[in-house]
Amino acid sequence: MLCAFPDPYPGELVYSICARFQERVQYPSLRSTVEDLFQTKNAIAIFDLPSRLDKLVKGLHPSSCYTADYFIDNHTLLRFYSPFLPLERLKLIRSEMCGNNGSKIHARLGIVAGSIEMPLYLRYCPLCVQEDKEKFGECYWHREHQLSGVEVCPVHGMFSKFAIIGLCS
Repeated sequence: MLCAFPDPYPGELVYSICARFQERVQYPSLRSTVEDLFQTKNAIAIFDLPSRLDKLVKGLHPSSCYTADYFIDNHTLLRFYSPFLPLERLKLIRSEMCGNNGSKIHARLGIVAGSIEMPLYLRYCPLCVQEDKEKFGECYWHREHQLSGVEVCPVHGMFSKFAIIGLCS
């Protein structure tokens, strides 16, 4: 049971929530963290459209109110793609995000075959970071800053900055 799992902040990526969990518990390795969170040694940290969310939810404290659907709707980028998807494909992608094999999610969205250029680094708005620290005592990765093609913070109108954390390494 993941007793120290943090409550998500508004619009926080699942990736960020898991990173804050890692920071709190200080596992000896990232592999140990992934194994506890997703019950596998082989999962890869996907920042935008993660899978194995049912496994994550099952590991949370029994009193937790979080569901895989909650994480998908509020803490991944799927919500931004869903208006453009046929209902059957959206259901399939949601099912894959809950399940153990998310390897085809990006292809089903057309990200792989299309000309959608994915960011190479996580992005942030300096004013959001400042506000997060004042409001929550820490900052986190906002999902709206990670959308391909969105270069300006929708809250502050400021150009996003690139973090030194690469996404494709």
